[in-house]
Amino acid sequence: MGRAGRRRQLTGSRAPYLSRGQLLLVEHRDPQTGGSYRALPGGGREAGETGAAAAIREVREETGVAVRVVRRLRVPARQEGVRYALFLVEPLAHTAAAPLVDLSAEMYLRGAARRGIR
Repeated sequence: MGRAGRRRQLTGSRAPYLSRGQLLLVEHRDPQTGGSYRALPGGGREAGETGAAAAIREVREETGVAVRVVRRLRVPARQEGVRYALFLVEPLAHTAAAPLVDLSAEMYLRGAARRGIR
């Protein structure tokens, strides 16, 4: 099957989150460099989890905010290496963000910082 006929294996979700006209980004620190960078909330899917469920869970873990999925967003097919789905989310209530997980322990994000993803 040619490249155009292959479907990408999506292993995670990212969730653009707009609240009161602001885009929520999660700030992370790379423990090796001390540098900070920002990323959309998101991460890998757990066994049996849908992409939408992963987006909701990841936003809750990384921000402490409960959200619902508004709709799935399209990632252009020509984006090589993209392994995630995008889901636009909105808060169930406007609350202050407070992570439920230790963001410095997120291994995939440390690798992203070293690759210059900001």
